[in-house]
Amino acid sequence: MKPESTYDRLLRLLDAAKGKHATMARETGVSQACVSRTFRRESVPSVTDADLMIAWLERADGKTPRRKRRQSAVLLAGHAVGINALGSGAPASTALAD
Repeated sequence: MKPESTYDRLLRLLDAAKGKHATMARETGVSQACVSRTFRRESVPSVTDADLMIAWLERADGKTPRRKRRQSAVLLAGHAVGINALGSGAPASTALAD
């Protein structure tokens, strides 16, 4: 038996989640138009949009548990705004060298 394609999997999940499409579009950032056209089989979404929709639909279905944010992810997010692990605004390389 041939494995299910990503597109077929997305269509199956969209069919099972009727009534949740607007919420999914809002929470994933995928346009409502893209979700609707995909559901009606009028277009094929980009790989990125398809992955976002599948991930959301599987979480909503309860098959995939939501992952907790790891501390390292929080530190990386802080570094992106100029806060290092030591709490100062200096770049991490400078703070670690002290």
